[in-house]
Order: sequence, then structure tokens, then C-alpha cells
Amino acid sequence: MESIKNHIQQCIRDGLRWENATVEEVQKIKGGYLANAYIATVNNEGKITKIFVKEQNENTWGAERPSDPYATYLTSDLAAQEQTLSPKVLGTFLAFDDQAVSIQQISGGKLFQIQECVTGNNLYGLCEPIVANEIQSREVELGEKIAEMFANIHSHKHPIERGTKFDEYSRSLRDVIAHPELTLNIFQNFLQKSKVLNGDFRYSYLAEMIKVAEHFSQFTERNSLVHGDAWHANVLVNGSDLYLVDFSRLVHGEPGMDIGHFYVVCLQLGLTQKNDYHVRMAQAFLSKYIDITKDEFIKESMVTYIGFTGAVSVVEDFYPKVSNEDRKKLISYVYKCMQNKKITEVKTWKEIQ
Repeated sequence: MESIKNHIQQCIRDGLRWENATVEEVQKIKGGYLANAYIATVNNEGKITKIFVKEQNENTWGAERPSDPYATYLTSDLAAQEQTLSPKVLGTFLAFDDQAVSIQQISGGKLFQIQECVTGNNLYGLCEPIVANEIQSREVELGEKIAEMFANIHSHKHPIERGTKFDEYSRSLRDVIAHPELTLNIFQNFLQKSKVLNGDFRYSYLAEMIKVAEHFSQFTERNSLVHGDAWHANVLVNGSDLYLVDFSRLVHGEPGMDIGHFYVVCLQLGLTQKNDYHVRMAQAFLSKYIDITKDEFIKESMVTYIGFTGAVSVVEDFYPKVSNEDRKKLISYVYKCMQNKKITEVKTWKEIQ
């Protein structure tokens, strides 16, 4: 922990130019599958500030670092400079033993993404099971507020200029969706013995993901700032306040990736819990997003990401309590949506199949 403390302090001093800052305490909190997360208490010339720090790691497939290894971090850093996000992204930095530099100057080392620290309970935790005193009877309100947050992020349009770094990364997003390495990792390492994505259907499903990717790659004029990991665990609930966190996968791309991912995770929760609470949240979320953005095409472009969402959702190691029957229903629903190249809206969890 002392080593991490020193790395974070170096990022803050050199990266944020808080030259006399000292990190008084580092608390490790629950992170992601391939990322460590910390809350750091910083003393900067007598002012105490808490910041959220994500240490980005990778596995042998490079799952957290895509084809163009640093494009997502560069985008996150640019977003910090544009001051477009709340909680504010302070920057993405690389720490060596004796210095920390901006992402634009790096060639290797430890990657840290730093943002303002906010408090709250993550929505996924509150949904399993539904926590009565926190979110019960609030599904429409929560869905609409979350839609507002994504609509704000997506309002920052970034049409892709051909031949640029972002053009290359945008294409890599569409080559089997999300990071191609991440998709390969899921299918190779976690779905080899799947009872749902197996046999010929496994390859038909992957083929459909590729067809969807190729179809929607033509609509580059829609590209905007995209969160890139839009699900319940990255939404913090603190009473009436909601925060969207973890901007380490920001990209410039199709906004439907965010909307489709969050929508299908809602349906997964509804199906596995046999509860229409989550379906109503999904309905409110999509309806409010379209009301704000006037983007009816989003019902089609939502399918750009859901093939990956579906594949992750049926990994037994991730969701061991989910029955194979429910896994088959969800993956069948996602597969049909990809075939139709348009989301099928449902009114009850019983329609998810």
C-alpha cells in the first residue's frame, strides 16, 4: 500500500501540479474485475481533499487496454481538460518511481485515472435484492435521472475525422464490439464450457455481433463522448443525488453503446429476479433519453453493444446464482435484437425470451 500511496502522490504532484501535496491516507475499496480502486485523502497546502483513484490493470489478453492501447485514456484526459463531466475527471496519469506525467507523454508504467470523490451506494448493489429504504418505488425516477446523465455526456459530439487516432479506435470498438480483446477473453476464458453459448449457436452469435458492428460502422456522424462501461455498478445513489462514475473507458463513439448496455442489464435483473421493477426502470430510462435527445434511431443503434452485454451476463463465474433457463432466455432475446438490428421493447420480464 505504501508503494501505491507514493505513486498516487506522484501523480497528484506532477500530474495535477499540486507540488506540495501529500497523501495522508489511502483506502482500498471495491474495484472492477481488472482494476483496483482507492479513496485518497490529500493535504494540499492545508486544504484536505478526497479523490477517487482507479489503477488500471490488464490480463494476458490486454482486456483493459484496447488495440490502440492508450486511446481510451487519452480521451478520458481530454474530457478532463474540457470539463465536461461530473464528478469532475481530474486526469489520467502514468506513475513511474520518481515522476508522473500526462497520458500524452507516456510509454509504460502504472496507469491511474483520478476524479472527484463522491459518496453513495452503487445501484447494482442496491438492486440485488432491491433495498427498500433506498430505491423501492423509485424505478421511474432513477431511470429518468440516469438517462439525463447519459444525454449530457452524449451531447458532446465528436464526429470521427478519418485517418486520426480516434478514427482507428472508433473502428476497433466496432470490430466485435467494445474492446476486441475483451470479447475474445470472455468467449475463450469464461464461455468455453457454457451450457448456453455452445455448439453452432456460439458461432452464430459471434457472427451476428460482427454483422451488427459492420452495419452501424457507417454512422460516424453520430459519434459523441461515450462512457463505455454504462451499467448499474457505475451509478452511485446518495439519497436524491445520483452520480455516474468511472470514466476510465471514455471513448468517442456510438451513443447507443451506453444506452443498450444499461437497458439490457436492467432486463437481466428483471428476468433473474422475476420483478418488473427493473423493466419499468429500463422503459423510463429509454423513454426519457429519447425525449431529451430526440434520437429515435437510438432504438436501432442500441444493439451495437448488447451482444457483448449478453455474453457477459451468462458467464457462470460472474453470476453463479442465475439459472440456465434464465441465461437462455436473455441470450435468445439479445440474439433476436441483433438479428433485427433494433431493440425489442418489453413491458414485463415474462417477455424476455
